[in-house]
Amino acid sequence: MIRMGIEGQLFFGGAGSSATNLANNVKDLTEAIDPQEADISARGSVIEQAGPGTIKLTLSWSSNWDPADGFLLAIIAAATGRTPIALRTKDYAAGKGVDGDFIITKLDHKEPLKEGQAVDFEARPTPLGGRWMTTAQLYC
Repeated sequence: MIRMGIEGQLFFGGAGSSATNLANNVKDLTEAIDPQEADISARGSVIEQAGPGTIKLTLSWSSNWDPADGFLLAIIAAATGRTPIALRTKDYAAGKGVDGDFIITKLDHKEPLKEGQAVDFEARPTPLGGRWMTTAQLYC
């Protein structure tokens, strides 16, 4: 079944438990899951050998600027306070996504001349909120 992007959901909440507050002010959410490789070469081989490494996960999205939006305020507070926040994605209401504690690694407030103001965010998993992210939390 084909799903439309508008069906996707992002939830936020306090670090340490799964996020339950639906964020409505989200545009163009991207879940970048990038399996890394580890160099496992040995001196006995002239061919570089690769093995599975860690998985780099980044969530990125844009939100319309609204200084009264609770979601936007929570993300900005997490970014400027350098504190973790729980984020949960779903590809549709009963669907799958990622679930973990994240730190905000990018906050770009854009003020284009001919468009509405927006904020771009990026988030990366962290254990600092009390939850280590595992592969079981990818597409759960």
